[in-house]
Amino acid sequence: MPPKIKVLRTPLNQPPTVPKPKPVASVKVVTSLAGVSSTKDSLYQDGVRPGDTVELDLDTLCPNPFNRREMKGVEELAASIEQVGLIHNISFIPADAWLAEYPDTKDQITAPNVILVGEHRWRSFQLLERKSISAVLRSDQVGEARLIILIENVRRSQLSILEEAELYRELQESGKSLAQIAREIGETAKGAMSKGTVSKRIKLLSLDPELLDALREGTLRTSAAEHLADLSTPEQQKAALALVLSGISAIEARNTVLTAPQAEVPGDASEGLESAAEPVAEAGAEGQIPAQPSASAAPARPAAPKAGQLSKQPTAGRPSAAASVVSSRSRAEDTTERERAAASAARDAACQRLVETLDVMAAESQDDLLRLFAVATLLPPQQAPAQQRAFKWLQNLGRANGHANAAAFFDAVGKSADEKEVRAAAFASALAACELRTAGRRQGWGPREVGHVTFLIDVAHYKPETAWELRQVGLNAGDVQ
Repeated sequence: MPPKIKVLRTPLNQPPTVPKPKPVASVKVVTSLAGVSSTKDSLYQDGVRPGDTVELDLDTLCPNPFNRREMKGVEELAASIEQVGLIHNISFIPADAWLAEYPDTKDQITAPNVILVGEHRWRSFQLLERKSISAVLRSDQVGEARLIILIENVRRSQLSILEEAELYRELQESGKSLAQIAREIGETAKGAMSKGTVSKRIKLLSLDPELLDALREGTLRTSAAEHLADLSTPEQQKAALALVLSGISAIEARNTVLTAPQAEVPGDASEGLESAAEPVAEAGAEGQIPAQPSASAAPARPAAPKAGQLSKQPTAGRPSAAASVVSSRSRAEDTTERERAAASAARDAACQRLVETLDVMAAESQDDLLRLFAVATLLPPQQAPAQQRAFKWLQNLGRANGHANAAAFFDAVGKSADEKEVRAAAFASALAACELRTAGRRQGWGPREVGHVTFLIDVAHYKPETAWELRQVGLNAGDVQ
């Protein structure tokens, strides 16, 4: 007869018994620093191994030298910890293990242990005047410390683009290839990453300081900055930045600068175009679209000559037919660009006058406001350049004093309880968005651009004066009084 089996049953409505977790090991860490005292012996003699959680005094920890995150939000995190407790433990590496791997950081190691991940949490505990914090020993990850802190910060979306770029460069300098960086970050952060993206980020660090400042302030977008980083000299980059801030796309600004003659300042497209016959022809021969197309451009030649041939003269001393075609095209583009520039400057002045004179609180102005806001809402996003232009107008009128830049001004407006100030800033920003699109449109205008100029004619009493602009809006010189 088989033996009887005794079955243990749990009474109904009573949860099963769950074993209590073992208490966190308490480790006394050496706090005196002779150079930096080793914690290895005290940890391992107590049986603590990588992956174990210990309780460390706050003053036995120091920040990670590779952590470039700004210490924002510590107060908010401290309030959350005070309410719900610490959800994720920090991790650390003993100082001796750290310095064996990164001896060049010795001056920055001021405690027996280095925080691997969790500096915000550590500072929050300091703010709460706690004495100790739970921490996971990760001496096994010391060789990957740069990559780990980068992934942690990328995951938490706290790194700026340039901070991210600097860490990518450090990883590259440590011996990792672009493909390795992309693969490891993509896998660990559970997101797609290409080596091309890593390369573009690193290349941003070669930008001129003026462009780096614009990128930090948000007046230059990351995608635009990546295109401008293709330009090799600071002069080219700054000229292209000026074009981008005027509303021209980054690709077009880059191409305009690349195809401009060496002596020409790309920001003033009205100068030197007549002398640009040979570069324009060469660009056409290579399949590139000229930066300043014209409706009056001559038809293409049957066969493109080789670079340098257009400047040669026939033996009779008369210009070749090809050179005459290019010269004619350049003169037409010169005239068009001069009229475009003059019209853009006139509209910009009209916009500033409108910002100054329109009463945004008056009942009779509300239809005009709605009309403008509706058009601006339908435009492609260009918030930062528009705010930069609006900020310039308001500065000229003495309405943005006390603010260092456009970003600071609009941040303040966003918190303002002054309805008139908010409406005025929104109106100027919407007006700037419409003007930047209109000024940056290189081909013929569409309904949105025509609508913007019509708005200025109706509301700001703007009068188009150049033949080019009159053609774009379908008017004759006598149509606008």
